[in-house]
Amino acid sequence: MNRVINAFVGIGDSELIVDTTMPMRNTSGEKFADIQAVADYFGNRVRRLLTDSYKNGLWNGELTKDNITGLTLPVKEVKEASE
Repeated sequence: MNRVINAFVGIGDSELIVDTTMPMRNTSGEKFADIQAVADYFGNRVRRLLTDSYKNGLWNGELTKDNITGLTLPVKEVKEASE
């Protein structure tokens, strides 16, 4: 997850990201304090996604030749609107 965290920390216009990005399911109504908080938040989300994907057989734990996961996310079924 260090690569994910480092990618967020390395964003050029970090003030814009901190100002406009809210945590998912934010119950406090507070924004991130700084770019490191954004990076840590999304790094943890990715860690949970990959761990769950591995446990559920959606990812084999290996990286592609491009050094990425190659993870294919499951698609939620769309419910048809009733008339």
